[in-house]
Amino acid sequence: MTRSLLLLALASTLPLAACATDTEPTDVAVVEPGVVTEPAPVVDDPLVDDGMMTTDVTAQGTLDAVPAGGLTEMAPATAIGNIDSWIAQLDGATFTNSTEIRQGLMTLKDQLQASPIDGAAVGETLTNLGTWTEQAAGGDASLTQLGQALASAGQNLTAM
Repeated sequence: MTRSLLLLALASTLPLAACATDTEPTDVAVVEPGVVTEPAPVVDDPLVDDGMMTTDVTAQGTLDAVPAGGLTEMAPATAIGNIDSWIAQLDGATFTNSTEIRQGLMTLKDQLQASPIDGAAVGETLTNLGTWTEQAAGGDASLTQLGQALASAGQNLTAM
């Protein structure tokens, strides 16, 4: 019983002790009014997502995200984000070459995460993806254009 009373007394005084004021400084940093800190400088790192890719996983959205220098100029992180979105979209798809395209994208993702990146292997994968995409386009101009861009990038890499 005495132990219960002691615990009850402690429990009722702890909230009061927490509300007590003291005159000693706290650990909180004091910021002077009008002081502005500068953000860290942006470093151009080709392995970092350059923000060009959005979650728009359409053929036209992918084409719009391609840098002026072509697919091979896209930052690996941007490409991988796009690839992940396409893989998710193709999960369970049953159109012409959907299985081959999905598997090819998974291979491409692995290749882009390797160190060092094997350009010839990536080129072969891109060429295959381009061919499969063009075959699957079914008259869709954007998909045909995407297939051509993939194949062209692949051929450029394998020719090096």
